[in-house]
Amino acid sequence: MTYITHITLNTGHTSRIRPGDVSGETLARVSPWLHALVQSDQLMPLPVSGLGAYTAHAAVQDGALVLTVNGPTITDVGPMLGVAPPLVTIGVAKKSRHAHLWSLMTAGQHMPPPAPGIKPPQTPWCAVAIWPSSQLCPDAFEWMGDFERCVAWAWCKNDPR
Repeated sequence: MTYITHITLNTGHTSRIRPGDVSGETLARVSPWLHALVQSDQLMPLPVSGLGAYTAHAAVQDGALVLTVNGPTITDVGPMLGVAPPLVTIGVAKKSRHAHLWSLMTAGQHMPPPAPGIKPPQTPWCAVAIWPSSQLCPDAFEWMGDFERCVAWAWCKNDPR
């Protein structure tokens, strides 16, 4: 595998994740966490120092990964009190047989709408849907893209299932 296409569904922005973009040290940290996350079927803190208030949950179908990162639980007064808002949902398709994941990420009734005219790239790909509630955690945009790339490469390279 020479690269993974990384596409942000809300904007249509596309880039390539190359093998050297994610260090071996990072893969050594993210891969076991991803395996544990998938096996647990529960929310787990992110495996990054200083980001323990952020959590994720994941599901796998036929080898395709869907992972949602949530922000810290809201502790202020308001309608979202006690909620860990979804920030992004990441879908990783390794093979062409994972075409169903594109439909889930772009046409699912519970997903943010994609930018007009978005088409699925060739596999492998990582598609990201940014949730409106991500605006509650603007600092997350500083590191989220890197985290998405790490998850995609860890899943495609090591398939922790």
